[in-house]
Amino acid sequence: MKKYISAAAIVLSILAGSSAHAATYKVDRQIGTGSITGFIETNGKVGRLGGDDILDWEFSFASPNLSPTSDGKITFAESTRRGTQVIGSASSVIATETELSFEFVDSWYSFLIFQNSASAEVWCIGKGCYDQDIAEYLNPGINYTRAEKVLKSGTEVFATANAVVPLPAGAPLLLTGIAGFAWLRRRKAKKA
Repeated sequence: MKKYISAAAIVLSILAGSSAHAATYKVDRQIGTGSITGFIETNGKVGRLGGDDILDWEFSFASPNLSPTSDGKITFAESTRRGTQVIGSASSVIATETELSFEFVDSWYSFLIFQNSASAEVWCIGKGCYDQDIAEYLNPGINYTRAEKVLKSGTEVFATANAVVPLPAGAPLLLTGIAGFAWLRRRKAKKA
């Protein structure tokens, strides 16, 4: 019976220690003569992220170069549009407790694309979005000739946290370890 209780305590402590909470980051950027505002929600992972780590996003764009609209603004929301997706390489996007940053490197596998469909990239960061430049692009729709484009290098912050990202709960894991050592010590004392 004691083995089952110990095993259950270990499993619970591991699950409690590994749970991460979703984190929301605010986007407010200038790209050429355009701007992008909105949010990105991640699974709370800290470190290098891939496209699967981004759970939700919503952006509004403003630019004199946008496809014709009545107010000059376009809004895309991942949660409300069919066929939306995020494509990203795990080596370029870096999350901390306070910000999301992108490492601009000369590699075809270094990009982050938010798109509304296979042919409508909304916001692309990195190399190979539309050409061989290492840049940040704003292109709501399929209007390649009028996309906003700014060349980039190094590592740049592109979103900041609305609140500090909570770290995984470690107290249950620590307490289980201490209880395990106490139990082993008590067991050893009884044998002696």
